[in-house]
Amino acid sequence: MANVASFVEPKFLNGEILGTTPQILTIRSAVIDALGDDQEEKVIVEFYEQDKPLPCNVTQLRSLIDLFGVDTEAWPNNQVMAYGEKLATGKFAGKYTIRITAPPKQAAQQVKPAQPDEQASQPAPPAEQDELPF
Repeated sequence: MANVASFVEPKFLNGEILGTTPQILTIRSAVIDALGDDQEEKVIVEFYEQDKPLPCNVTQLRSLIDLFGVDTEAWPNNQVMAYGEKLATGKFAGKYTIRITAPPKQAAQQVKPAQPDEQASQPAPPAEQDELPF
């Protein structure tokens, strides 16, 4: 019996595959390529952590431009936070999409150590003596 799963397996990354848990993804490449029967040009992003490429919709593309600028050659090795989200309204209601945002900053998550009090680090002045030693 033949396994036909490959006929229904999506070729591209989508929100259902990615899942709703936010993930940090690292861009491997970003190229412009023609897709589909109408050969519409799309920006296609590949991530090191995913097997399938992502053909970006306008919203995803705007997010990437906001994060990294318009030159796709500058995008590789940059990280994004991505997660799948089920759309509630509109033409694609009930379908999943991928949201792309900036990853949380590592420094913002770390608590800075308290700075020692300057006065506490200086030696205490000698105590006054009431009696003279001679």
